[in-house]
Amino acid sequence: MKKGLIGPLVLLGVLGTCAAVAYRVLLTDEARAELRKTVSTVRDAYRQVNESIEQAEGQVMEEDELPNRQQTRKEWEALGY
Repeated sequence: MKKGLIGPLVLLGVLGTCAAVAYRVLLTDEARAELRKTVSTVRDAYRQVNESIEQAEGQVMEEDELPNRQQTRKEWEALGY
């Protein structure tokens, strides 16, 4: 291994170990359940956003198709812009 990688890997290992010990020792059962619930909620939200992005990938909206944009353009023209 390169010398520059050993330090960060050791630090990552120590931080991971500290996080695991803190999770098991310092948190109550209720706090652990809430943390798992929060992680699950974030994971589900990420998946939903990712699926939405994948579904929209490759779709192109023409400017003339957007009615709100047409209305905004008319309003600006009425104001003299």
